[in-house]
Amino acid sequence: MFAKVTAAHPMKNYRVLLEFEDGTVRLLDVKPWIDGEWYMQLKNVEYFNRVRPHSLSGAIEWPDGQDIAPEDIMEFGKRIYDLESSREPETRFAV
Repeated sequence: MFAKVTAAHPMKNYRVLLEFEDGTVRLLDVKPWIDGEWYMQLKNVEYFNRVRPHSLSGAIEWPDGQDIAPEDIMEFGKRIYDLESSREPETRFAV
């Protein structure tokens, strides 16, 4: 079972910074997904920025149903650090 995403922060270059219920943080590059027909809408930066965590599945999703499963997030997302161990909360998202 994967930890659920509790916050999704859109970033430049189609990346999303994800916070998990267990305190870990991962950076996910979504660029490989946006060339597919189902994800093409994500190329619109305003739409991409509407990413949010799915409260039940642990995935991230966008308003029209595009989503990325938790297992893909874990496989392709780069682990940044544990939030609880960060001593610089204001700069922790500067990646």
